[in-house]
Amino acid sequence: MRSIVFLGLLVLVGVSGCKPAVEEATLFPVKGRVTLNGAPLTGCTLVLITIKADVGSDDASSGVLNDKGEFELSSSEGKAGAAAGKYKVTFQMPASADVNSEASRQAAMKAMMSGAGKPSEAKKAPFPNEYGSFKTSPKDVEITREANELLITL
Repeated sequence: MRSIVFLGLLVLVGVSGCKPAVEEATLFPVKGRVTLNGAPLTGCTLVLITIKADVGSDDASSGVLNDKGEFELSSSEGKAGAAAGKYKVTFQMPASADVNSEASRQAAMKAMMSGAGKPSEAKKAPFPNEYGSFKTSPKDVEITREANELLITL
């Protein structure tokens, strides 16, 4: 009988120490285009920072703008898409000459989320200064629970 009680207590202690699995948000495809004064914005990374998104979502998603101003978003973990929710539109200059590198993308997201995103001193940013920080960006976008095609005009 003692062994059954001991085993029961052991199971209770083991179960109470378990934490629920962290829920991952579902990511939805997001692509689009960014223009500034009617022309494609290029030479930087679009970083969407969460204002309010689904439970388990990353704080930000990003995409490098190509020579036509087009992008496809990825999560901070490098998974394609973004969670449904509202995001602040920000931009970051690449950390290195290789704007397509994962390291550049990760550095851009971290800088934007910390509010430290500022245009590079060495090279003038192709976007208006207020878009260099979550705190000063005047533009929001919403990602829906389906495929999203965004046209962001500055």
